[in-house]
Amino acid sequence: MKKFLPFEKSGHHEEVLAIDCYAKKAFNLSHWRGAPKVAAIHADTSALIAIQAIEKNLPEIQYQHVTSNHFDIDGFLGVWSVFNTEAALEHKDLIAEMSLIGDFRELSGDSDLTGKALKLVCSINHLEQRYFYAPFAFKAREAETCVEKFSYFLANFSKRFFDIDKYRQEWENEFETVMLGLQILQDSNARITDIDRLRLQIVETGHPLHYYAMFAKSGKSDMVLSMYDGNRYELEYKYSTWVDTNRVTYPRIDLSFLAARLNALEKSGLKWEADPVTDTGPILRLNKDKLSKEARFDHPFSRTVYSSGISPDIFREVVLEFFDQAYRNITPKKWWTWREIAQVNENLKTMLT
Repeated sequence: MKKFLPFEKSGHHEEVLAIDCYAKKAFNLSHWRGAPKVAAIHADTSALIAIQAIEKNLPEIQYQHVTSNHFDIDGFLGVWSVFNTEAALEHKDLIAEMSLIGDFRELSGDSDLTGKALKLVCSINHLEQRYFYAPFAFKAREAETCVEKFSYFLANFSKRFFDIDKYRQEWENEFETVMLGLQILQDSNARITDIDRLRLQIVETGHPLHYYAMFAKSGKSDMVLSMYDGNRYELEYKYSTWVDTNRVTYPRIDLSFLAARLNALEKSGLKWEADPVTDTGPILRLNKDKLSKEARFDHPFSRTVYSSGISPDIFREVVLEFFDQAYRNITPKKWWTWREIAQVNENLKTMLT
């Protein structure tokens, strides 16, 4: 019988599975940058890494103790999988789709599998906020407070996993919001453009939508530039560039360099600001007051996106020129280290000055 351990206590045991985090004394099943990896099972999400460890019958899967230092959908699915190995193997594709939605906000397709995965993710989101707190909303240490979430969902998730339509009241509202957003993006007034050379996707729509719609088709991109009516813009590095996936990517660039260029052109009286390059999802946006982590993690339609004095054509041109310059002598690859990313940005800073 397996037992979920609080992260702080995991170091007191010899045989511990650490999922979607990095624990020095544990066996890590994690896509976190810097966490030890087993190449044969590495995948884009921690949940899929856990399932592939089960498939390969790694002896560490038999460890009695399991831990994580935070609760999110990908991490929980990895934990649930090692607690429910037979079900995880049988429904590998469904769990992989759920973890993709939960961590990267991507939808792989329009199949029944994607629809069921989205319903399950929406159900978890609903229950997490109803009985606990939204991500980043609680100021206490997440490694401690997440234990209650894991205990609750390990006890209550399986019945939903096998009969999600019975729990329609939990997922229906968010599910319909996402589906409406996807329909809006198919409208003739919306446009999605992939700038492949920069791994940048531009999403143009009238107003901000749910993240699962905005990022749905961004699987080949590291960044999403959102452009709304009224000269409103946001540029965001995806969480997929914070972790080590099997995707070939560019290194993150410090968006404050781009903010400086935009501020030289901005006439609205507001200032372009960017989150640090090490943030889980840095956003470049026009600010009046700095957004909290909770507000930045929440969906774009939940925050105010201010109008810029820069026209859409000029804004797009400045962004593309900046990244063409930043990535000019860089070859995309897998598994950038933070040290490498810091060096890239130091070199760029020298070039810009």
